[in-house]
Amino acid sequence: MRRVFPVLLALAGCPDTERGGPAPEGDHTALTLLQKVDTSEVKAKGHRGRPALSPDGLRLYQTDWVAGTSWFDRDPNTGLLTNLRGAGTGCNQDAIALSADGQVAYIATYFAWACGRALSIHPVGPDGALGEKSILDSWGGKPAEVAPTGTEALLIHPSNRWLYLAFDNQKTGVGGQISRQELNADHTTGALAMYTIPTAKDEELAGFVFSPDASALYVSEKKASRLDRFGVDVANGTLSASGSAQVGTSTAVQAVCSLGGKDHVYAGSLADDPATALASGALWHHVFLGGQIQSSTAVRATEAPGLARMRFVADKACRHLFVAGNDVVGGAWKPMLLVMAIDPKSGDTTVLSRLEGIVDLTPTEQPLLSPDDKFLYLSGDSSPYLHVFQVLR
Repeated sequence: MRRVFPVLLALAGCPDTERGGPAPEGDHTALTLLQKVDTSEVKAKGHRGRPALSPDGLRLYQTDWVAGTSWFDRDPNTGLLTNLRGAGTGCNQDAIALSADGQVAYIATYFAWACGRALSIHPVGPDGALGEKSILDSWGGKPAEVAPTGTEALLIHPSNRWLYLAFDNQKTGVGGQISRQELNADHTTGALAMYTIPTAKDEELAGFVFSPDASALYVSEKKASRLDRFGVDVANGTLSASGSAQVGTSTAVQAVCSLGGKDHVYAGSLADDPATALASGALWHHVFLGGQIQSSTAVRATEAPGLARMRFVADKACRHLFVAGNDVVGGAWKPMLLVMAIDPKSGDTTVLSRLEGIVDLTPTEQPLLSPDDKFLYLSGDSSPYLHVFQVLR
């Protein structure tokens, strides 16, 4: 039986923030824990990708390398999750996205060469259940053996006309690649195009985010400490390189905001070693005007505890970042949550609140914000627990 743990935790506020001066007047945004759900009944405790919500907000889906994909019913009013189910829909499932009509789920596979597919497409039933047999188990019509490897991200363009995948390609030795596939009316994929980034064989493409108007795609090269910008042709979805910037060590772009006609790109550290993360960790803020970078600044982990390693999401209005972060204490990760305000003029960030001491929170949480910005969902890597938080304003 699914186990739910109600937990009450104190909110640790930050009235005088570590960076950027006092908190914005009247902004008291913070988080409180509503629910902790144990998903071990579907054996979901392997490597996990970021959760995804159905377009109507009534289902939450979670991929897992070991257990395949599982899903919950979700109450949009309370944010609570119930009725956990699992399909065991495939091997090494890493990323998931739902079609705009909610009728199919696109699931990307890590180590595609080992699983015989890079992308599978599953029908979604009226009750949210995924069909175990996929509509498509191939890679653009190519034999599965030559499918690119190491899927890092899957995105559907807001126009719902194209699907994009990012790859490490460590097995083929090509380096980082991005694919674009057309989405057909029957939910299969059509014409395939591949874009090669001139990277090392073992490069990790660790971040993959559209600009708010979807005219640009920002991609992080984790090992090369580089941020690449691609223009997106709105007529056919093709990509064209249009700028790059050197960024912090082991960082991943995770949010892009449009402020004052410029793209404000936020990237966070994904360091693997806590011994060095405190010195190198930071939240980076890059400002792009078209393909030209205008400025780069950083809030260091030594200035704001919680920024040694992080994943985060921005709300729709780009007024806040919700950060699943880590400090380093005694040489070990100390997970915590931060809410950071975004200045609407400069794009600079300040810490509004911090939440610590959350039981079973891992150092590698994947965050998802509900469409109404009222609830935050966290899925831990190699952990059976999902945490649900309410956004307090």
